[in-house]
Amino acid sequence: GALAQLVALTEAGMSNADPQAYAAAYDAVAAPGAPPVATRPLHRGLVAIRARAGLPAAGAVPDLTFDWAPAAGLIKGSTDRGRYLVACVLGQLDAGAGGRIISTGAGDCQALRYEHGQWWISPGPAAAPAPLAWPGTDEAARVGYRAVRHAR
Repeated sequence: GALAQLVALTEAGMSNADPQAYAAAYDAVAAPGAPPVATRPLHRGLVAIRARAGLPAAGAVPDLTFDWAPAAGLIKGSTDRGRYLVACVLGQLDAGAGGRIISTGAGDCQALRYEHGQWWISPGPAAAPAPLAWPGTDEAARVGYRAVRHAR
């Protein structure tokens, strides 16, 4: 449940490397009092990528591809009988422009609370990021990432 919610957020948010897409996906699952989207590392990273590349701040960019595929998940800890937890997802990001594609590992961590039948980004302090590793490596396994199954 919690990892699936975070995978869906990250997948939607990475669409076209658009910070507005991430903000919309984040806001749809953020409980009142959750950390502002502008403070989240993934959102800040998308803003920085676009700025460094000289791209518009938001919206679709012709010939830009940005595809994130989930590979692993990690529950850093939980409390309140499992209704509050910090979850992380890790996947492969393939970014391309002009026919050239580069790949890297990319992920997201969020503090989540289960209420009213759904996982929400929790009010309060933001989750600290998990170590970033290439999906499927020994390093990823050492820090606790486990493979996730995901249908596209």
